[in-house]
Parts: sequence; structure tokens; C-alpha cells
Amino acid sequence: MANPKHSLSRKDVRPAAGANPEVPSWAKDDYVLSRWIKEERSRRRRFLADQVLEPNEPLPKYRHPTIGDRIFGPIRNALKPLDAATGGRIFYNWFKAKKYLALVVVPLWFTHYVTKYHILDKPDGAISERQPVYPKSASAELDGGHH
Repeated sequence: MANPKHSLSRKDVRPAAGANPEVPSWAKDDYVLSRWIKEERSRRRRFLADQVLEPNEPLPKYRHPTIGDRIFGPIRNALKPLDAATGGRIFYNWFKAKKYLALVVVPLWFTHYVTKYHILDKPDGAISERQPVYPKSASAELDGGHH
């Protein structure tokens, strides 16, 4: 931004760069404060001069907001102060939870669903318990019986 007067993100009440506003009456005789005001003005001028792009510097490409940005943008903006207060842990944990959900919970649920409603519905679809198989009796073998 070349001029904070035209800032869209916030209402800027500071004087424009290069302006030489009056020093407040309570600060006129304060050497340190008057010196600090001069340093602050020069720092502000240098900062604004650094914001001007050279002709060979590329402009950032404008990215159109997606439907996800429109839906979740206000929620994300509302959570930003809380996220900053917790050291960025809220968004980090949110994305970690989404990854866990996508890689663990959804595949387990899908496997359970397919097994329950598609495999177990068929006769002999999945064997849950086997019928006991007893050895042939000794008398049947002696009789010479074959299967």
C-alpha cells in the first residue's frame, strides 16, 4: 500500500507520510519525545517508500475467493484471535483432526458399513461361528464305510 490514507482494511487516523503535524503542546519542551517523533516520522516515510514496488517486481496474483472461503472465512476470522492466543494450536489441531478423520475414521466406518449391510446380508456371507466337526466314530471305520 503506497498511502495509508487509502487503506481499505482499517480506518487510519495517522497523518499521511510527509505531513508535518503539530507537536502536542504537552510535548513541545520534551527533548526525548520530540526526537522520538522525528525518528518515528522518518521510519514511517522509509516504510512507505519500501512498499512501492519496483517495475521489475511482480505483483501478487489475485485469487478469487472460493465457495469454501465464503462459507468458512467468517468462522476462520472469528477464531483467529483465539488461535493467536493459543499459539496457533487451534487451526493446527483442526487440520490434524481432519487428517485423522479422513485416514482412519472414514475407512473404518466404510469397512463396517459394507460388511454389515452387503456381506452379512447374504447367506454364508461371513462366517461368524463354525459348526463343530466331530471325528468319525470308531465303529464306522471298522465297518469299512467310506465317506
